[in-house]
Amino acid sequence: MAEPAMGFAALDAELSAWASEGRTATLWWRDDDASADSAPLVRLLELAGKFSAPLSLAIIPRLCDTSLLRRIEQARDVTPIVHGYAHLNHAPANEKQAEFGAHRDLDVICAELGAGLRVLQDMFGPRLLPVLAPPWNRFAPALAAHLQGLGYIGLSAFRPAPERRPAAGIAQSNCHIDIIDWRARQGPQYANVVLDELTALLRMRRLHPHLPSDPGINGKPVPPGFDPDEPTGILTHHLVQDSDSWKFLSRLLQTVAPHCRAGGGARWLRCTDVFTLDAV
Repeated sequence: MAEPAMGFAALDAELSAWASEGRTATLWWRDDDASADSAPLVRLLELAGKFSAPLSLAIIPRLCDTSLLRRIEQARDVTPIVHGYAHLNHAPANEKQAEFGAHRDLDVICAELGAGLRVLQDMFGPRLLPVLAPPWNRFAPALAAHLQGLGYIGLSAFRPAPERRPAAGIAQSNCHIDIIDWRARQGPQYANVVLDELTALLRMRRLHPHLPSDPGINGKPVPPGFDPDEPTGILTHHLVQDSDSWKFLSRLLQTVAPHCRAGGGARWLRCTDVFTLDAV
């Protein structure tokens, strides 16, 4: 993959601008689809440790085995969260994939989410944070109101969260940037698209500390409910990343790392900080 040097330079400059203003851009990292120990998972954890980046690991309850527990026990700053139940698509053929879409009975969805949470709590104990990251980042809008009763404290999907508190007792913080192009997979062009969007989002947060009304990311309107205090989320999928994706992720973490030092313009948040109700 051709090195998107200009994109990384722009990101570096934007984080320096945060520091020059005495401010800190908050970031967090979520990786999806974990279920067992694997070589890609080891690689992911090594990168997280090398760059001191706390990792929120979204785990599929129905598929989870004890090898994953043993691997995570050896890692620092890794927080397990809940990635649906079985990661099965129940959407009709003419709709986008979803495990918990509005087309399913809400009682069935809640039963699965309650069972999935108990499975992971039994395995990981207090290390698990009861945050739901629904597969494919899609869920029935009515679901949020039931999450607290099931034992959840947080919800995470994709793109800026329209509401940071979508229901009583629930904090929502989404991911904003996915390093994989799911239509064409990773490549030089998409790497630059990711960097452009990431830098534009951080710039928008910096220049508009209050809810903006002007055009947002790359000329697109600011999403309803955009919150400049929402931490910027990076989404990865360790099981399907190719060599270019891994190189890009490493370079991204390397670019951010110097800005996380004392007085720098960036800070990686732990999952517990991201989903603290007081912070939203």
